[in-house]
Amino acid sequence: MRSWFLMTTVLTALVLETLIVPPVRGFAQGATTTADAHRHRHQPITVDDRVQKLTEQVQLSPDQAAKVKTILQREHARVLQLRTTSTLSAVDRFHAMREVHDKAADEVRGVLNDDQAKKYDLLHPRVKPSDATKHEDSGSPQ
Repeated sequence: MRSWFLMTTVLTALVLETLIVPPVRGFAQGATTTADAHRHRHQPITVDDRVQKLTEQVQLSPDQAAKVKTILQREHARVLQLRTTSTLSAVDRFHAMREVHDKAADEVRGVLNDDQAKKYDLLHPRVKPSDATKHEDSGSPQ
């Protein structure tokens, strides 16, 4: 009787291990893979990446792509400069970055022909100043 109980317990444990352990191991491996993929997806977007994406979106010519790259490099340098400036408050830094982005977008629009500009405006709508300040004003007493 005792050996039968021991054998039943061992067999039950083996069956449960066979059914439960592989899916758990697969889940753990999947989580690692997902985390790695997530990390790779969120690498910084480079100026070249942005030019490539814009080229695909609005079919930039090589000459236009070179001009856009110069504009985006200037924008990137100015944003980095603003990020490291400690003399600006967070609100002032936000507004300064908004101005840099708006200026770059206007310069890019200047490089595009009419059809490209229409596509660009659909993909990159302008933010109205009132929209940008709604978040700031929402916390203030009325």
